[in-house]
Amino acid sequence: MASLLRRMAVASAVAGTMLVGTISPALADPPSGTTPAVTDIVGVGSDTTQDVVNALSVAYNAQAAAGAPKVYSWDAFGPGLPTSIATKTGCTAITRPNGSGAGIAALKNDTTGCIDFARSSRAKKTDGSEDSLAFFALGQDGVTWSTPATSYAPASLTRSQLAGIYACSPTAQFWYQVGGKDKVTVTKTTKWVWKLVLNKKTHKKVRTHVKVVTTKTVKTHVPIHPYLPQPGSGTRAFWEGALGVADGAIGACVNQTLEENTGNVLPQKDAGALAVYSVGKWIAQAVNKHNDVHGAYVLHRIGGISPTVGTGATTELNIDFNPQFLRIIFNVVKKLPGTNNVDAKYSGVFGSSGIFCAQPAIIKSYGFLPLGGACGLQSLSTRSSKAVREACAGLPHRRTYGRNRKMLDQPETVPRRTQARRGPKDLLFRGGVRGAGITMLITMGLIALFLFFKADLALSKRGYLFFTTQQWNPETGQFGIFAMLTGTLEIAVTALAVGVPIAVLAALYISEYVPPRFKRLLISLIDLMAAVPSILYGLWGVGFLQARIITLSRWMSDHLGWIPLFKADGDHADPGTFTSSTFIAGVVVGMMVIPICCSLSREVFSQAPQSEREAAYALGSTKWGMIRTVVLPFGRAGIIGSAMLGLGRALGETIAVALIISPNFLATWHILQGAGNSISATIALRVGDASTLQISGLMAAGLTLFAITLGINFLAAIVINRSRSGASTEA
Repeated sequence: MASLLRRMAVASAVAGTMLVGTISPALADPPSGTTPAVTDIVGVGSDTTQDVVNALSVAYNAQAAAGAPKVYSWDAFGPGLPTSIATKTGCTAITRPNGSGAGIAALKNDTTGCIDFARSSRAKKTDGSEDSLAFFALGQDGVTWSTPATSYAPASLTRSQLAGIYACSPTAQFWYQVGGKDKVTVTKTTKWVWKLVLNKKTHKKVRTHVKVVTTKTVKTHVPIHPYLPQPGSGTRAFWEGALGVADGAIGACVNQTLEENTGNVLPQKDAGALAVYSVGKWIAQAVNKHNDVHGAYVLHRIGGISPTVGTGATTELNIDFNPQFLRIIFNVVKKLPGTNNVDAKYSGVFGSSGIFCAQPAIIKSYGFLPLGGACGLQSLSTRSSKAVREACAGLPHRRTYGRNRKMLDQPETVPRRTQARRGPKDLLFRGGVRGAGITMLITMGLIALFLFFKADLALSKRGYLFFTTQQWNPETGQFGIFAMLTGTLEIAVTALAVGVPIAVLAALYISEYVPPRFKRLLISLIDLMAAVPSILYGLWGVGFLQARIITLSRWMSDHLGWIPLFKADGDHADPGTFTSSTFIAGVVVGMMVIPICCSLSREVFSQAPQSEREAAYALGSTKWGMIRTVVLPFGRAGIIGSAMLGLGRALGETIAVALIISPNFLATWHILQGAGNSISATIALRVGDASTLQISGLMAAGLTLFAITLGINFLAAIVINRSRSGASTEA
């Protein structure tokens, strides 16, 4: 019978609390004339949660047995409230804590038992300074931006735009800069003037007094006046974290003294005002009429997503709102010294089986979403997990137990180690991939061994002279690859000088500037260049490019001939002086390395962190400024790696080079002058009718090129993998 009466008392208190909330302002502080006893449970802190905690306290006290501790909650600052409070009988008066940070600090500093809990709209700090506190989850809330109904603001802002506004970026100082409207003022001027008007009866012009109305339209840029809650506010700390703006980076244009979530003290006639608002608190004020007047401020979207769903009395927090702007509200208590536990009396109030979590109707009536089975947990972060969001939406919250009888869907402070279960198909696929990799390594090793054994005759006969001799006369025993090696490097370096800048600029254009509908087409065209056979590039170079580039070669030799690289001996008027040159071959090979360099660079640029891009825009950067300070530094190592891979491609090009150059076994640094050579072209041109010794020499040359190319590719892979861009790509 006593149990039934207690339940009836609780139900009556809950109904009374909700009824009083709908017709009058919220409860503020302990009831008038009541001073909490030393044994009572008393809290301070967050403005956001003070009203719902007061209502829950009334429900708790209604069912408390005679003589049992009761729960009371002192509000944050507010109209008509004293700035100094004595929280319990016999306690020294303190300055009323205003906000989550002030409430938590007061709880930590209390050594006399005068404060038992703190209300908080933010989660526990991760720096270890609050490890002695337990944060009991109570409900889910969201934070968004609000303006007066008469504002010129757009319906929605992005996270980067909001960050720019609170950083006082030059590109986010007026509403029109972020998609809003200008103030349009229309003035009409009336004056009377004398005019000659045709009289339709007499067909004569008569001087008549005529009224002339002149309309003038003036557009005025409306400045944005951002407001931020007072220092120490949990809503302020959460908002700054969601925007990615440090407290010290808040701009001078921001008003930082405003009391949070109190629309009636916000400037109602300031069309530029922008204030941070708790979605739950706004619903309680505007829809359920629970507490202080919200004024004419309205909530706005972030990223096109509304913070609320429903209309009228059915309005509630949108659980699909931007996750970065969703948070959990908490009640905070001290842990028992030297343990990770809390006093049982606190668990009975704030824990999963406590009275507070047993009142979801009260929590929802104050604008917050109940957490279901997640209410009272101590391991939730400030932003909700998927399981918590399902609980808020009233969806079935499965509780699947593992072998240690631990809830698998319960959020954990330390991530669990997971391991995929390997089935027969997984093992088969893994074996196939591993086999393919091993086969490639074996194949590379066999190629190297083949070249080494075939080159042994030439290397044993010439020794180190094989690498320093310019001539190629195997019949006389005088042969080496110095001239070929020099020509190969000259062609490859020329190809990089021509191809890499074009490839990088094309990659930047495709990644940053091309409209999405054209991007796939341009990517396909660039990739198609890699599929063109090298013999076609060679024919293009011989039949089209060579005759047209001689003019450029002659100009470079005439004006830059003082540089040995661009010097050309012979008659400059004779086109034969510049034909079949290393420079022409390098330009053709440069066209061939563009696809690989462009593809890799574009992939790296696309991995530049979006958060850093948005931060650059928020700080006022232009498009090029963002690319110069974010994209290019991030992709620098990727550009170097792609250039090195292109170098490996250029070193081994054969047919195109063989068609263009005129073979000459003489090392020269004059790339504009006709004649030249390369290792791959010499092998292709001479392997058909070579003697045994010459075959061995060609194999030795191929072994040298193989080693150089392999080394360059390995070095490129190391450069890319050690860079930020390479790490992002791997992830």
